[in-house]
Amino acid sequence: MRAYICHDQNLELDHRPLVSIKHYFHHKVHCAFQGGYNFHVYNPQGENICRQIFFPLRIESECEKGDGMTFKFRDDHCVDRSWGIHAGFEKVHCLARWQEEVSLTDNYVRLEMEKKIFTSTCEDESVHCTADVGLCDSKFGPHCPMRCGRCSYDDDLNTCQFLDTIRGDWLQVSASGNRKISVRVSDMKIQGVGNFRWEVLLQIFNNGCHPRYTCVDLEKIAPSVIRYRLGHSVEWPLFHVDHQKQHICGNNRFFGARHDHKPHMKTSSIPMLSLVNRKQLRFVHCDLPRTIPDVVGFVDAQWCGAYQCLASMQLKEYRGIITKTTGISKEFLCWIFDGENRIFNVLGSDCDYVTARTLGLDSRNRRLSG
Repeated sequence: MRAYICHDQNLELDHRPLVSIKHYFHHKVHCAFQGGYNFHVYNPQGENICRQIFFPLRIESECEKGDGMTFKFRDDHCVDRSWGIHAGFEKVHCLARWQEEVSLTDNYVRLEMEKKIFTSTCEDESVHCTADVGLCDSKFGPHCPMRCGRCSYDDDLNTCQFLDTIRGDWLQVSASGNRKISVRVSDMKIQGVGNFRWEVLLQIFNNGCHPRYTCVDLEKIAPSVIRYRLGHSVEWPLFHVDHQKQHICGNNRFFGARHDHKPHMKTSSIPMLSLVNRKQLRFVHCDLPRTIPDVVGFVDAQWCGAYQCLASMQLKEYRGIITKTTGISKEFLCWIFDGENRIFNVLGSDCDYVTARTLGLDSRNRRLSG
C-alpha cells in the first residue's frame, strides 16, 4: 500500500522551492546567465505590463563573477505585489538553479529580453532621449548624456595616470587562486575581472552590463611589491555631478566584501591585496621582529632560509613579510608575526591585517578552549 501511494504517478510536484533561512547568507551559486538586458514583462494574456515608461526595465546578471543579479523596475506599475519586491533596484543572489519542463499554469509572467552593448559612457540609455530638450533639466538628464551634452563630466575623473613605479605586470597569489594584473599608463587589467581605466577606474563590459566606476587604492611598499584594493562600484550614469570623485572614492566604498549582499553587516574594511612583479624581483632586508629569538632557517638579512624577502610591512600590531621560495617560480608566501613569538604562514597576496587578526584570534581561541 505504501509503495503504491508513493509511486511517481501518484505524486504531484510542488514547484514552490523551500529556502533555509539559516543558510541563506552563507550559500550561493552562480546565476544561470551573464550580461545586461533591457526587458519587457508580459502577463499570461500577452499584455505588456509596463508600456508607459520612459526607460526600459533592466536585469543585470553576473556582470562580474559573484555579482548575483540586479533587477531595475522603473515604476510601481511594473511590479505585482505578489512578487514581494518594489520599484527601484532589487539586488539578489542565486541560491540554486535547475532545469525542468514547463508546466501548464496561469501563474507566470514572461520576460522578453534585449541586449544592448554600451561601449562608452557617452551613450543615451533610451531611445526616448531624443524627445523634448527639456528632459535634460529633469531627473532623466543623466540617462541621456549624449543628447544633453554631459559626456564631458567624465573628464574630472580621468585626469590621473598611474605612477611609473606602479606600472608593470604583477601577480596576485591568494587562497582564491592566482591572478595576473597589468598596469599601464592609464589602464589596469585584472585577470578574470575585466579592464579598467584611470585611478578612478572605468569598467566597460562587452556583455551588455552598464559601465561602472570603481575607486582603486594603491600603494608601493617595496621595489617588487605593491598593495591594492578595489572599492564598491558605482554604476553609470552618475548623478553626483559636482562631487563625482568624492562619491566614488568615499570611505564607505571600502567596507564589506565587494560582492556582499548583506549591507547591514558591512563592518570590516576591504583588505589590501599584495602583488608581486615577477619580472623585476628585487630583494630587501627581512626586518624580522626583535621579539623573535634565533630560529633555525631564519637570518635577518636578504635570505630567510629557503626564502628570499621581497617586502616587510607593519600590519598594526602584527608584522608581515612577503617572501619568494627559492627554486619555485610562482610561490610567494607571507609570514605573519603576532608579537607573541607565533608565526602564521599564508599565501603572499593575503598578507593583510584582516587575515592577521583572524589568525591571531583563532589561535587565541583554540588555546583558551584547549
